[in-house]
Amino acid sequence: MTERLSEATADRAYDAVAERLEQPEFRPRALYDRFNIEAIATTDGALDDLAQHAKLRGADWPGRVVPTYRPDAVVDPEAPGFAAALDCLGEMTGCDTGGWEGYLAAHRARRAVFISMGATASDHGHPTPRTADLGQAEARALFARVRGGGAEAGDAELFRAQMLTEMARMSLEDGLVMQLHAGSMRGHSDAVRAPTAPIAASTSRCVELHRGAAPAFERGRARPAADADPIHPRRDHLCARAGPSRGGLALPAARPAMVVPRQL
Repeated sequence: MTERLSEATADRAYDAVAERLEQPEFRPRALYDRFNIEAIATTDGALDDLAQHAKLRGADWPGRVVPTYRPDAVVDPEAPGFAAALDCLGEMTGCDTGGWEGYLAAHRARRAVFISMGATASDHGHPTPRTADLGQAEARALFARVRGGGAEAGDAELFRAQMLTEMARMSLEDGLVMQLHAGSMRGHSDAVRAPTAPIAASTSRCVELHRGAAPAFERGRARPAADADPIHPRRDHLCARAGPSRGGLALPAARPAMVVPRQL
C-alpha cells in the first residue's frame, strides 16, 4: 500500500486487500503457521453455543483456538434484553435463573462448558472496577430486584460489583484467569451502532482501581504480590489471575499487584 487512504483511494485499497486475502498464503490458517502462532483466544458471550470452536476441534488441523468466557450480557442489568438473556441462560444450563443460587449455578455450568472447549480465561467489561461483598440474604434480594424489573437507584452498579466478586470466587474454584476491562465505554456512537454497523465504537474513561477492588481483596485478606508493580494511574485494564495452580487471585494493572488467598 503506497497511496494515502482517502475517499478517492478507498475503493482501490479495499480491492487490493481483498485480492490479497484470496491468495492461499494469506488465508487464516496459513497466517497462523507463518507467524508461528501457538494459540488464539476468542471472546465469546456466555450464551454462545461455541459451535465454531467445536468444529475447529474436530478439524484435521493442529492449531489451537480457545474461547474466553465473557458474561457481560447476563451480568449487567442495564444491558439490553437482560431478563431475556437470563431466561436463555437458564434454558441452556437447566438451572433456575429465577433465583440467586440457580443463577450462580448457571454461570458455573457455562464456565465448565467453556473450559471443556479449552478456555483458560474469563473477560469482563464493566463501567467501573467496583466490587462488593454482600451477605447471601442481601445478594438474593438484590438479584430479585434486578431480575424482576424492580431495581432501585444504584442497584445495577451494586449488582455488577457483587458479580465481580462472585466471578473472582469462581475463578478460584475452576482456575480461569479473570480479566477485567474497567472503564471501557462501548456502543456510544449512534451511527456505528446502527443496524448496518454491528460493531460498536469504544473509548475509555478514568477509573480508580484500588478502592473499587478493595471489597474483593478484603474478602480474601489480600496481600501484595512479591513482584508487584504500582498501578499506572492512566491504565484502565485490570487483569486478575486465579486458579488452584496459582494458589490465589492476583488483580494487577500490568503485572500482579495484589493477591487474594484461596480462602476467598
